Amino acid sequence: MSPGRTAFLVATQNVLIPPSTFSSLTSTTFDVLDLIFGL
Repeated sequence: MSPGRTAFLVATQNVLIPPSTFSSLTSTTFDVLDLIFGL
């Protein structure tokens, strides 16, 4: 996936879903990434 497309998807999600949901989703994503790279 190209960086431009990724940025577009992130921007779209940020507009469509409430900021509180977005922040919790972001923190969850980083937790998952931390688990994956921590293995």
